[in-house]
Amino acid sequence: MQFTNIKLDSEGIISFESQGKICHNPFLIALQALVGNIVMDDYPPNVEYLVPRYYSLEDLDNPVFCKSCIKAMEWIKSHYVEVGDAILWNYDYDGEYEGNILKAPWHSSYGQSYVILSLVQWFFYTKEEEYERLLEKAIKGLVLPIEEGGCLNYDKNGIWFEEIIGENITHIFNAHLISLIALIKVKEYTTFTWVEEYIEKGLNCFYSYANQMDTGINSAYDRKKRYDCFWQIVPEDSGRNIFIKEVSIIDDEKEHSLDLSKPSCFEMGEQWIAGIDWTETD
Repeated sequence: MQFTNIKLDSEGIISFESQGKICHNPFLIALQALVGNIVMDDYPPNVEYLVPRYYSLEDLDNPVFCKSCIKAMEWIKSHYVEVGDAILWNYDYDGEYEGNILKAPWHSSYGQSYVILSLVQWFFYTKEEEYERLLEKAIKGLVLPIEEGGCLNYDKNGIWFEEIIGENITHIFNAHLISLIALIKVKEYTTFTWVEEYIEKGLNCFYSYANQMDTGINSAYDRKKRYDCFWQIVPEDSGRNIFIKEVSIIDDEKEHSLDLSKPSCFEMGEQWIAGIDWTETD
């Protein structure tokens, strides 16, 4: 997703424009609640994407003396929605990912986890019951099953905290990882020992899928399959031609084939081919 005019709004809250309106992302505002205006360091003029930044809580100063942090925390305390005994923070703009059309308002384990981290830090420094109460309800929102309005997906290998909650579950890696980090910090900083079960099951599920991580373009952290295949075919006799009608790849899902007899095979798309010294043949 691309955005424009990433800046602090009239209330001093980090914001951006999407589809002609000013929007807010819980992940960014939670970061601001931790580091203040430093959150803007990733956004010089003309940047049109959001940077997935993480700060170790141990390396951060007390946020309660930072005016910018206070403004962001006030936003967090006033912009949640209740789902039973849990609370969630919604995104207020439309989005799309891997065929999932996300209509505002929508929630995500990614933003939810950053809010949890900010509440952990604020409770650690203030020891105020308000932050402990919000933190507990925020954790419940993260571990609430998707079917009940939360972020947790039960997988055959355990549990997964989903960033994109829609018809096509994506199992995005960085959202699951930041969720586990948030729960680990909860375990370290609070008495909420009941999160241990979710940490263990979430780690086991991550390990089962780690070998499927894709570092390709546009899928640096999900497990959508992609193939980049390279062949070098050299005739034994100089000048001899080799005629190839079709190239196919068969995996555990289906056969993927590309007809090389038509010029359209060179057009960039879901399946295409490139090379030198090609000659079309009947």
